[in-house]
Amino acid sequence: MVVCDDIYISKAMVLTKSKRKKLCIIKKKKKKKEKIISYLRRNENKLIQCFQKKEKKINSFYENNNQNSYSYITIKTIPIRFTVNFNHDFAIISIFNSK
Repeated sequence: MVVCDDIYISKAMVLTKSKRKKLCIIKKKKKKKEKIISYLRRNENKLIQCFQKKEKKINSFYENNNQNSYSYITIKTIPIRFTVNFNHDFAIISIFNSK
């Protein structure tokens, strides 16, 4: 069994004025001069937990070849646009409302 996590976090290229909805709070303080991307990567597991209830795409593949059989399942979280607001000891993760 092989388990692989590919997590991609990138800055938005376009600003939006859409309304936001609070999704979760990450109770970890941001270090001085730490970039937002670094903070999110450092708290990747907490961030994943925030998005667990969001929409996902599941693909399953099975192949049987003589004595070998292969099963491959992927679970993909649909891309989510979110914002991070920092307070003293925590970060608030908010998602943008869909149009």
